[in-house]
Amino acid sequence: MYKLKSIPVKESLREMPYNMHIPLCFKFANDRKRRKGAFVILVIEDDGQLRDAILDALSVEGYAAHGAENGAEAMKLLEHHAYSLVITDYSMPVMNGAEITKTVRSRYPGIFIIGMSGEDKAGAFLEAGADLYLPKPLGFKKFMNIIREARQKPGCDAQPRLA
Repeated sequence: MYKLKSIPVKESLREMPYNMHIPLCFKFANDRKRRKGAFVILVIEDDGQLRDAILDALSVEGYAAHGAENGAEAMKLLEHHAYSLVITDYSMPVMNGAEITKTVRSRYPGIFIIGMSGEDKAGAFLEAGADLYLPKPLGFKKFMNIIREARQKPGCDAQPRLA
C-alpha cells in the first residue's frame, strides 16, 4: 500500500505560459521508485517561470530533471552530471541555443538535444546538431509525448554517457 501526498500547485503554475497545463494529481511518498531509470533531463531556459513549469511537468511525470538559466550554468551542470536529454531555448544571455547545442554536441555526442523557440529557429538548431526542434507554444500533453518518443530514440537511451 502506498502513502499518497498531494503536490502543492504554485500560483505561477495556475496560469502557465505556453499552454503548459499540469493536471492536478498525486505522487507517491517515495517518488524515487517512479523515476525513469537513469534517464535525466537538463532544461536550459532563461524565463524562470517557464523553466519551473517545464521542470514541474517533468517531475509530475516521474522524470529526473535539472534546470539552468543560461549556457554557462548549463555547461557547469553538464560537467558534473550525466544527462540523456537536453532541452534548450534559443534566445538567452551568455550563449544562444544554437551555440549551446553545438558545444553540447561536440563535448557530449551521446546526448539527445531538443531545441525550442518562439521564433522560427529550426534551421539554426538543426544546423548546430540538435536532434529535434519544437516551436513554442507547446501544450503539456504534446510535450510529454515528445519526451516519451525521444526517450525511445537510439541516441537518447537510459544510460547517459559522460565525455
